[in-house]
Amino acid sequence: MRHAVCGFLIVLQGWGCVAAVSEKSQVRARLHYDLGVEALGRDDLRTALQELRLADNDNPYDANTQQALGLNYQAMDQFADSERHYLRALGLKKDFAEAYNNYGTLLLEMGRISEAVPNFQKALDNLLYRTPSLAEGNLGWAYFKLGDLELARRHLRRAVITNPQFCRGYVWLAEVELLRKDPDQVSMNAAKFMKHCAENEAVRAVVGDEHVRQIRFIMGQSYALLGKTEKAREEFEACAKTSQIEPMGIAKQCAERLVALNDGHAG
Repeated sequence: MRHAVCGFLIVLQGWGCVAAVSEKSQVRARLHYDLGVEALGRDDLRTALQELRLADNDNPYDANTQQALGLNYQAMDQFADSERHYLRALGLKKDFAEAYNNYGTLLLEMGRISEAVPNFQKALDNLLYRTPSLAEGNLGWAYFKLGDLELARRHLRRAVITNPQFCRGYVWLAEVELLRKDPDQVSMNAAKFMKHCAENEAVRAVVGDEHVRQIRFIMGQSYALLGKTEKAREEFEACAKTSQIEPMGIAKQCAERLVALNDGHAG
């Protein structure tokens, strides 16, 4: 049973009055939370939501549950609900670096890029944050979205130095360098991606094929700008090879670039 009284069992800061949750409710909430996070990890979003809601019902004052609900709703594109739970998590735990980072990614998805920046920075300011490369990389990508290529480059470089297996960081860096018209840097980041991500079986299993296609797409564009048509064709061909091309996916874009290259070559 949850008790709305002061001075009972659990003291929680920042709520004006001390909130209390019985030990039985805490145990039950933790069980539902663990089941929810497990389901979230295997992308079973409906089961995860069911379990996390039960955890929230038993103990609405747990920051981890609120953050997990934020992630769950974000994955389901329920952005208003996601934002509500992220903010509740941060209200419960002021130095919650993971929640700041994940809330920042939500703001990016919502197009509220300027608001995302300070959230990533707050995550980085927490020296106990276990995965700073994520916030550093996300901060770099936010600056990219804002058109500041130099700040984007600086933060993305720090991210991949901190974590050489931060695969998405190499993809983003290659895209930044493509816009900066620096093909040598594009190639360097693509080579690092291949070494640390594509050629590492354990990492590749986690990363999947989409990032590999993205890096090849960027390399193809870089070679095309240099007039290296054959090399561009090789990258676009490798990128386009897939068992199922999504209507708006990278593989389809590569196939379209390949057709354009071939038409230009034929002409």
